[in-house]
Amino acid sequence: MRQDPAKLDVTVSRIEREAVRLDELVGQLLTLSRLDTDRRDTPREPVDLIDLASAIADDARFEAHALGRDLRFEGRGEAEALIWGRACSACLRERDPQCGEIPADGTFVEVSALADGDVFRLRVGIAARGARR
Repeated sequence: MRQDPAKLDVTVSRIEREAVRLDELVGQLLTLSRLDTDRRDTPREPVDLIDLASAIADDARFEAHALGRDLRFEGRGEAEALIWGRACSACLRERDPQCGEIPADGTFVEVSALADGDVFRLRVGIAARGARR
């Protein structure tokens, strides 16, 4: 910046992007720390993973709508697991902010939680409006 004042805007933009990335990294580290603490202090509990994914998708849809975006959720089957429910929920909820990062108009976030026997699949992706699966 001191050597070439003309590059001030470019330099400030880069500093702002790096600050956002560092903020996200710190948030992720704090989440991991909380998860580790909760895991040691809390017994595992039975949780239906489809219900958990549905509740998180509802929260994410609310956030997406506030940004003029959309989120679609599909949940099928039953998938009960013995987990640290609160910690797992907190970890998955950290993904909510990405709902506002839909790259183009005419797209939406698509979330599916499907259970088939012993297999549970959670899929999060970007889809185009009118796209068929």
